[in-house]
Amino acid sequence: MEWTCLLVDFADNSPMAESWQGLTQAFDYGLALSYVSKDEAIPMLETGTVVMMAVFVRQPSNDLTQLFEVFRKKVGAIGSFQAIVCSNPDPFFMAAVYEYGIEQFIDEQTWTSDLAVITNAVATVLRDEKSAEYNTIKISQAVSVGDQVAIEKAEKAIGETASYDFLAAYAKGNALQAIGKFNEAVDSFRESEKLNRGFRPASTGLGENLLVVGRVDEAITVFERLEKSNPRDVNRKVNLASAFMEKGDVKKAMALIDAAHKLQPDHPRVSEAKAQVLLAQGKVADAFSMMDNLSEVGPYFAAKLNEMGIKLSQAGKGKSALALYKKAHKIVRAELRYKVSLNAALACYRLVDYPMCLKYLDRCEREYGRKYEKTEKIRAAVKSAMQKLQQTKKVG
Repeated sequence: MEWTCLLVDFADNSPMAESWQGLTQAFDYGLALSYVSKDEAIPMLETGTVVMMAVFVRQPSNDLTQLFEVFRKKVGAIGSFQAIVCSNPDPFFMAAVYEYGIEQFIDEQTWTSDLAVITNAVATVLRDEKSAEYNTIKISQAVSVGDQVAIEKAEKAIGETASYDFLAAYAKGNALQAIGKFNEAVDSFRESEKLNRGFRPASTGLGENLLVVGRVDEAITVFERLEKSNPRDVNRKVNLASAFMEKGDVKKAMALIDAAHKLQPDHPRVSEAKAQVLLAQGKVADAFSMMDNLSEVGPYFAAKLNEMGIKLSQAGKGKSALALYKKAHKIVRAELRYKVSLNAALACYRLVDYPMCLKYLDRCEREYGRKYEKTEKIRAAVKSAMQKLQQTKKVG
């Protein structure tokens, strides 16, 4: 596979579209270069061939934040594989970029030669299949498509590297989170944070997984520390709001959500937080409407949706539970969908809709990527129940 470095130009009607090939032909970049507009960048990242990007941009924006988040999902939080082409970035811009581990700013006058140095260094690192960066990409690719088998394989490939390399420890945390080992993920993110105190993604991962496993006070400590370091970050405010919601402090949670809304009203995490509040208040219909705008929901909110669905199902409200699961399946990240399908199967089992239960079990295994012990047990119970029904009908 030929690795690609994107040249992402945020300027409208930029002359770079016509001149970039002539400007770069004098240098060896070690990676294939592909010039794209800001609107073309994310579709290119979806191809799985991109390992690096140099972004021509002079100020932060929602579009830039989304690009960073997609890069982190598809490639990884590898700061050395990203660069900003901007001659005189202001401190606010630098802080916004640093949230994603990015520290490389390239001068607009010398970008062609500077980028050649960086891309060749990236190409060298990727030739080592034991490197933290190579394994980070493998994990990111596996997680982004929800391939549980590939995730486990990639996590094991990191080996001892995670004990001394912050990026490897972070990647391992993401893999463990994706396969539902949240306590182990906490340990990996904490190790990454210890190895590099300035690596914000590790601290965020730590806080999020602490929240998932119910260690709310510890999560709040992490999120408050992050909030103090950059009070203009939407994700931090939303994470902290979720933690306070978990403690039942709705007033603090709403204040943080309102502050996040003022920063970026159309940010999906703001809608996610509002939906969480509506669900906690029992306003399910309103929450469902809010959820229509969500996608790529992470493990915490996914866990809350599954928890609510289980409660509805156990309370004899199976149809409401199924409606919730259908909504959840559309918005959660790929690696989390099999859990939703499993719970939907259980809801169908309680409704005595055995054919539909079997269909959900089949979908769960497809999403999981192999045979799944829990689905096998449920399938056996379903087949036994169906046989009893048939025998009862014969007797009748």
